[in-house]
Amino acid sequence: MARFLGQDSAPFLAAFEDRYATAPVNARRVFEAELATGMRGSMRSTVGGPNWGLLVGVVLSLILVWGVVRFVSGEPVELVRSPAPVLNGSAGLATDPKPGASAPGSQPLRLSVVAAHADSRLVVRNGNGAIVFTGELDLGEKQTLDVTPPVRVSATDAGAIEMSVDGRDKGVLGVLGKPGNRTFR
Repeated sequence: MARFLGQDSAPFLAAFEDRYATAPVNARRVFEAELATGMRGSMRSTVGGPNWGLLVGVVLSLILVWGVVRFVSGEPVELVRSPAPVLNGSAGLATDPKPGASAPGSQPLRLSVVAAHADSRLVVRNGNGAIVFTGELDLGEKQTLDVTPPVRVSATDAGAIEMSVDGRDKGVLGVLGKPGNRTFR
């Protein structure tokens, strides 16, 4: 404060030391407030709240135990079958599919598709899931195919494709501007 007022601080410090430095210290008076309230332990431990060091130690111990168990337990169980399953390109599960084979007695269907409203990418699969036709149909383009049933037709713009199966009109494949697919038997 003496510096703030522009005074020399030495005389103030000397006066303070003469008055208080020689007085005896009574420990009972220093800790009188703590004794009067009946508090146990030091003030330092009660001010900080819960003992977070203990909580952190317990969490770290649990993580250490978990890591040791994982290390000792060995390799995890293999989740992928060995050898890996062979993908045949079908749209679903089948028992030993053979390309070109169809259900006994099924006759091929004559499928006619026309990109009547817009361009669309088209994929046609036969009853075995094999791709019979894939490609982009431009507006007005027509494609006629003989396919063993069930026939699955998928298009990137289902509303653009009009279809007929064995000469019967089946309408559009789906909603204009959205992908879609249908199956014919």
